[in-house]
Amino acid sequence: MSAETEQEEYIPLQNHFSETLRDILENGTVKASQISAATGIPAPHLSEMKAGRRRITPENDLRLSRYLGISPGFFSKLQLDYELERAKRKHISEINSIEPIPLPSID
Repeated sequence: MSAETEQEEYIPLQNHFSETLRDILENGTVKASQISAATGIPAPHLSEMKAGRRRITPENDLRLSRYLGISPGFFSKLQLDYELERAKRKHISEINSIEPIPLPSID
């Protein structure tokens, strides 16, 4: 992969769910060991998610969301937004060359 391609694909990590998880864990309110014990998510998995080396699964999203009192799907949506942006940047020329078809209106 060329440096140019890597630069095109780079998106700051704050757009990734792991940055939000890192903020939660580093603000001192709750520790990874507490989350792990309460949610059943293994501590090593939390560490890998926090570091951006592990994706969030729907199950872990539900567990974290429940424990933290936030909307289910919150972390998954952050991850999906990040991945869509990466794909768009990587394949923008190909995507833009696709001709859309008109769909009938649903009224």
